[in-house]
Amino acid sequence: MKSKYICLLFGVMVFGCSSNNNSSTANSPLQESDLKLPEHIQGLENVIVISPQDFPSDNASIHLDHIFTETEDIYFGYAGNIAVDDLDRLYIQIGAEMGQVGLLVFNSDGSFEKRLGRYGRGPGEFERIQEIQIYEDRLFVYENFEVHVFNLSDLSFSHSFVIRMENLESDSELRGLQPEDNFFALSDSSFLFMFEPNLRQRVNIGEDFIYYTFLSSDGYIQPNAILKQRDFAFYNQSEDGSLPRPLPFAMPYTPSSLTAISNEERIFSAWNEDFLIKIYDFSGNYLESIYIPVQAASLPRESALNLTSNERRDVLEDAELPDSWPVIHRMHVDDQNRLWAATITENDSTFKWYVFDKELNPMGTFILKESRAERQVWFPQDLIIKNNYLYQIQPNRNREPAKIHRYKVEFDEE
Repeated sequence: MKSKYICLLFGVMVFGCSSNNNSSTANSPLQESDLKLPEHIQGLENVIVISPQDFPSDNASIHLDHIFTETEDIYFGYAGNIAVDDLDRLYIQIGAEMGQVGLLVFNSDGSFEKRLGRYGRGPGEFERIQEIQIYEDRLFVYENFEVHVFNLSDLSFSHSFVIRMENLESDSELRGLQPEDNFFALSDSSFLFMFEPNLRQRVNIGEDFIYYTFLSSDGYIQPNAILKQRDFAFYNQSEDGSLPRPLPFAMPYTPSSLTAISNEERIFSAWNEDFLIKIYDFSGNYLESIYIPVQAASLPRESALNLTSNERRDVLEDAELPDSWPVIHRMHVDDQNRLWAATITENDSTFKWYVFDKELNPMGTFILKESRAERQVWFPQDLIIKNNYLYQIQPNRNREPAKIHRYKVEFDEE
């Protein structure tokens, strides 16, 4: 096995973002035995092993810079996906109720700029937005097998194109699957889309997968997937394929696959039970991996059962539950091709972030408040990192206006 080991030291140092950060917010300290590659990773080639102590100490800081919310011009109680353009304008998906589907555009200073689209089936109109992406001067809005394209120069609607599932040949491994919410704009004419079985297909016992393949701006789907990942497993699955009551569901601690894309034609993939991130090229060829020996946060069975309603708890009483949380909460690549990964800690309300430069060298860490109990297994575009700012949709409670926090992240130069 070809492996590169980088400064395997003992323990974990906490690199906080404020005076309130302390060792209780960090991942549990590691022992000498934890610094060895786990058995299931030992056969993997080109593994870069990094100790948490290899991240520079006290060089990263994060602070709340602005809150985007209702103004005198606009009110919205729901925020779905978000995107940020090169002018630092923020695009927010709204649409929790009929007639409210669309996008709100806010300027960098928080002032409201414009609303894009409305409910309908015409050009530039939406019924159910599933994902939004920006590439250079184009905004792409995906819904129901169709992609709507807007010009960012004047925020005007340009055109739409349809994902042509009927063009898939009968022997394509994507045949019978459906495009899901996640996609990545690689250029103004090329996209990486995620496909998976629908819910009724997935409730059958068995291992499910997520498939990624290319889509062109004329709706053509490359018939063979370039990347195949494990899909998360539902609780309350049905052997006969029927939909039981309560419906199949996932929990905040359910392990899942994560994906992030670099504009240098790199795909970062992780099954989040470990801090193991595999890197592929756009042809699906494996290149190398990053492994950090971070200890998973403990999950007592009673705590796991208490995270759900009584009806679902009845299902979980007889289920096999994990004794620890997944290690990685989420993973992103920013506009500078730096890799950011948040880990789940022993603290219920804080996650620890690790940041790598574009050469995958450790840059720093910081702590960000967020609730483990509100984790979602699927990966909505509710967080964007661009131009050293981290934008995050906040949980909406008690019919309050929706809020998006913008944090400034700074790294001290050595």
